Amino acid sequence: MSDMSLLRSRLRGIGISSSVSPKPSKPAAGLEIRENATTADERLFHLGAAGMKRLECADAEPDIERMLFLDTETTGLSGGVGTVAFLVGLGWVRGTDFHTRQILMKDYASEDMLIGELARVAEDFDMVVTFNGNTFDLPLLNTRCTMNRREYPLEDMDSLDLLKHSRRLWKRRLGSVRLTRLEEEILGYEREADLPGSEAPERYFEYLRTGDMSVLEEVIEHNRHDIISMSSLLCALCACFDEPDRLCDSADQLSMAITLEKQGERDVAERLYESAERYIPATSIAALRSRPSREKAAVELDRMLRQQGRDEERLRHLEKMISAGTCGMFPYTQLAKYYEHVLRDLKTALRYATRALELSDALGRDSAQKRVNRLKKRLMNREEE
Repeated sequence: MSDMSLLRSRLRGIGISSSVSPKPSKPAAGLEIRENATTADERLFHLGAAGMKRLECADAEPDIERMLFLDTETTGLSGGVGTVAFLVGLGWVRGTDFHTRQILMKDYASEDMLIGELARVAEDFDMVVTFNGNTFDLPLLNTRCTMNRREYPLEDMDSLDLLKHSRRLWKRRLGSVRLTRLEEEILGYEREADLPGSEAPERYFEYLRTGDMSVLEEVIEHNRHDIISMSSLLCALCACFDEPDRLCDSADQLSMAITLEKQGERDVAERLYESAERYIPATSIAALRSRPSREKAAVELDRMLRQQGRDEERLRHLEKMISAGTCGMFPYTQLAKYYEHVLRDLKTALRYATRALELSDALGRDSAQKRVNRLKKRLMNREEE
């Protein structure tokens, strides 16, 4: 017998095969539930009624202990029937603490158990707070309930999606309103060694292949951070919407003005347009960056004054824009229209129209030239009469 054959014989004698690798262990069926508690953000106990109303809450003074914060980790980021929420993170306030409960299904067969646990927890709450939940998390959970022939436990709860309002307020200034970006720019902290949410599906698939729970630890921690951040983000949003006049950045002031005008609060919106428009000498990078917002605010304020028929205020506002050198040809064009069609002062209208043509760009040059030509023709015809 060769040395190799002798070795194989001895290995078989003690129950070890030299040619077959041990099979990876499979995850046990059921749920893994993680619970934690931390001190709740103090601002949660002082959410302003005006702010909550402007955030479109059905109850402007909700009971904070009846609000359920929810975030999911899923097997895909695009939704669809084949996408499953393998981890549902929940958070709520009790006393001065913020509690989290994370429900992880250990295999696909445990999804019904996960939905059952979610339903049990949801019984104690009236409102669900999410970040992109109205578009992703909640429809996905609804679909999974249908697939499991379960009633959707969040059906009768009010919903507050923080992403929607974050976009309205901060996207103009920040560009990206991902939760981690809002944490850095609005909440004032940065996560360390955080797992990107996009990597969560692959981590779960690896866990299903190997049964190694350690590959999910970063996913679970990422989810827990998301839930806690949502509670602080709600506080920040409510504070801004509760006292919009305290906003300092012109981009935020403009965004808030547009939002509140759509909600019918025209007086507050007008004040915010005026604040956002306020002229700042272009002596800094910040001033240059704010110029598009300031000019947009000026244009929106002009529209509001025109729609309300406040002609004298509008004329003063347009002249102020010219003095500040903002908005290019816009104020000249508007004054040309006003003097031509309202005051019938064609000479003054031509003067403004000519200046608008001088300041025009490629997009506005044709219309500016047509206006100048038309006014010249009208003046010529008037002189011949």
